[in-house]
Amino acid sequence: MPREQYRTVVKRENPRRQRLRVFAGVSIVIAVTGVAYFWGENRASQRPIPWNGESEVLREELALLATRAELDTQAIADLTISLAEARGVIEERERELAFYQEVLAPEEITRGPRLRQPVFRATERPGVWRYQLVVQHGGKTSSGYRGDLKVNFTGVVAGAVSVLPLTELDLALSGSPLALNFRYFQRVEGELEFPPGFTPEQVEVVLELSKPTSEDIRTSYIWDELVVR
Repeated sequence: MPREQYRTVVKRENPRRQRLRVFAGVSIVIAVTGVAYFWGENRASQRPIPWNGESEVLREELALLATRAELDTQAIADLTISLAEARGVIEERERELAFYQEVLAPEEITRGPRLRQPVFRATERPGVWRYQLVVQHGGKTSSGYRGDLKVNFTGVVAGAVSVLPLTELDLALSGSPLALNFRYFQRVEGELEFPPGFTPEQVEVVLELSKPTSEDIRTSYIWDELVVR
């Protein structure tokens, strides 16, 4: 038999080029896979999530919780207002009690009419003050007292001294003096408003009695000593 002849072929391979081809192939596969993944994610995010029965129940529960939260917030707001109003009522009652205890205190029961120290409280409005004036008579009397109560404020406005009567500062008085008619005591309250630029310094209170006898009682006070802020 004839002997087969084999030819040997020598093929040269560049190892560096081979590695580059492998790297390029892997990179292409990774790139294609990444593009396909992000494209699928984008498509999935654009698709609306279908509502099923369980989702509808959850949505109703969320709406119910939102409504309860809103009602709780309103209830807390109403309770806060009620507490503030109750606190105001309690403070007012405490002031009333302190007033009567002071008026009826044994050391305050003296014969003859007299003026108690006025009280002025600042309000939320600038220049507007709440005032309280009290005329008192201690001891026993068979008849009441009548007369007028006048209040004058001395202060500075535009660098000049000015005297303003209460009848011009309290619009409710309409220019009329405070009429008095009491047996044991009488309290007068109201609001006054100083003109812009007026700074009070002194307060003069005049009690002009016409019954049972004619008598004038005058008392002067420093404004800062009468202010309750």
